[in-house]
Amino acid sequence: MTNKYYTEKMLGVWNILKQRIRKREWHMKELKEIILEEWDRITTDEMRARISEMPRRCEQLVEISGQGIKTKLW
Repeated sequence: MTNKYYTEKMLGVWNILKQRIRKREWHMKELKEIILEEWDRITTDEMRARISEMPRRCEQLVEISGQGIKTKLW
């Protein structure tokens, strides 16, 4: 497994984490605890869904010259 391959998979996981944290109200002193809580709640199915969507997202990025893409999962 190359670093690029690993990094692409991790982008999906970090995106899940970011979306969940944005939905919560928090203060800086609580952030570490919240990140750990949400990290533990991420399921394998959620990760697989993001990863399986990556090839299509890459194609879309090429088609639109790298502009942002919004989908239900991202």
